[in-house]
Amino acid sequence: RREAAYDVVDSCAVDGICGTVCPVGIDTGAMVKKRRPHGRTSTLVANIAARNMHTVRSAARSMLRLARFIGAAGSHRLPGVVASGPVAASRGDTCDLLYVPTCISATFRHESAVRSLHDTILMLAQGAGLRLRVLSKTDGCCGQPLSSQGYEGAAASTSSILLKDIQRVLAGRAVPVMLDASTCASALASAARTEGVTVIDQIGFAELILPYLSIEKSTRPLVIHPGCGVAKQGNTDRLIAIASQLSSNVIVPPSAACCGMGGMHGIKHPEVVKAATADERTEILTHHAYDVSAIGISVNTICESALSQHIGIPFKGPVEVIAELLKY
Repeated sequence: RREAAYDVVDSCAVDGICGTVCPVGIDTGAMVKKRRPHGRTSTLVANIAARNMHTVRSAARSMLRLARFIGAAGSHRLPGVVASGPVAASRGDTCDLLYVPTCISATFRHESAVRSLHDTILMLAQGAGLRLRVLSKTDGCCGQPLSSQGYEGAAASTSSILLKDIQRVLAGRAVPVMLDASTCASALASAARTEGVTVIDQIGFAELILPYLSIEKSTRPLVIHPGCGVAKQGNTDRLIAIASQLSSNVIVPPSAACCGMGGMHGIKHPEVVKAATADERTEILTHHAYDVSAIGISVNTICESALSQHIGIPFKGPVEVIAELLKY
């Protein structure tokens, strides 16, 4: 039974990417989530968190700073990221895009980055002449952090809160809504669509700004790791097309699928991440276009950190790569 608990439950990242390649669309991750044990207390905590995600994000930043300061056990398992800072809300009657920072970007940022992901997005939007409004204070979220642990009721509750806040800010305007992590955009997209709200991620944002930015195509290799959020939205080809506008050397590893993180699950089980990325690492390092200047592109800060650690090249989001090529 102990072996089954690991082989069936703990070794699965429950991201559902298996359903995108299964001929009959079976999502094994959805079944695994139902097998994860939940006590009465943990369910209560999840339900409370679902209604107070703004506080949860603030607490998570504080805990990350404290863990780094005292060198807490386990903090080494997420190298290359530090606590992010909160992003200020913006107001305005007119906007071209509503930006909703995710729990991931509100909590983490790449340690090597010269600025936060929020600031990079705001800067690129301004450079492209895109009017951006920011919804930064909401007690909801996309629901993915709770859903990935099997708290489906709490996940539905918190995504409903976020969607209501989005609709309040939009006030009937037909403006796309950007969530900066593909997993979060994927989690909210279906419910948002039923309410007439269009959700995009960094890929959609890049498509909006690139026509208005003057970028000299690089020869630096760009390695694509679509990840579960991009794959489930069917956006892999769009991500490759963006990378092809940025570099003449684009590498798409055949094994680039699940990175094994599953939110924070990979911190507890780093061996899952190592196994999930082993073939991909070999494919990248032996590719004819690879050299030591290569940059990886994914669309989730936590996944990018794990990929950087286990593959050995720096992974960043599309907007961060665009900003780097622009020398912002």
